[in-house]
Parts: sequence; structure tokens; C-alpha cells
Amino acid sequence: MLRLKKYTGTEKANFYIQSHGDHAGRPLKEPIRNCYAVWTDTMYAFEICTCLFIAKRYQYFLIGSCVQFVRLREVQQFLHEEFSKNYKAENLQQLQNAMALHERQKKVVKKVNQLIIAFAQSVAYHSK
Repeated sequence: MLRLKKYTGTEKANFYIQSHGDHAGRPLKEPIRNCYAVWTDTMYAFEICTCLFIAKRYQYFLIGSCVQFVRLREVQQFLHEEFSKNYKAENLQQLQNAMALHERQKKVVKKVNQLIIAFAQSVAYHSK
């Protein structure tokens, strides 16, 4: 089962795909203004879409001279074909683990940056 729909701000999907801009085709965990909502029962669908985006497989579908975008119908057809292929679950699991680690590391870096800023401000305001 695969269903895509233009995101309207009300529906909760399995994940989302950016439809417009420089990153059209990028899978997203959280919706943004210009995206498609994706519902699927395909295991590791998000990871497959991530691989397709990183490998620039959406380039063929990009249209538009100023702001590029991908058409909903073409993305749905493309994903239907890709999800029917036999991807190695072990590789997709490893990708999922690596992406989760990356997200945790980004949170740590953000927290460290906040601490650095707070410390620098403290030093700057309390020096005589």
C-alpha cells in the first residue's frame, strides 16, 4: 500500500517528502509547507526514500525554471516502482541506525553550542 497526498496541515502521515525547492524529493520526519504526505506499509520506506534522495534519483523528475519541484503523480509512480524492488533489510537497518545516531549527535552539538554561548555571555558580562 502506498498513498501520497499534498500536505494540507491536518493529516499525520508515516513521513513526508519535500515537493518544492532545492531539496525537492527529500524525505522528512516532520511536515513543512511544501511537501507531500506519505502513507505506506513498506518496511524501511523512509530509508529507501533517503537513499533515493542522496543518490539524486529525483533529479529526473525536477521541473520548473525558478523554483524546482516534483509532481505528486510522478513521485507516487516512482516510489511504487522503488518499493517493489528487493532492498536488503540489513543495509536499510544500518542506515536507520546511522541516521538515528546522527540525530542524537546533532542534539548534543546544539546543547554544547548553547552552553558555549551561555558561558561566553557570562564571562563577558561579569568581567571587570
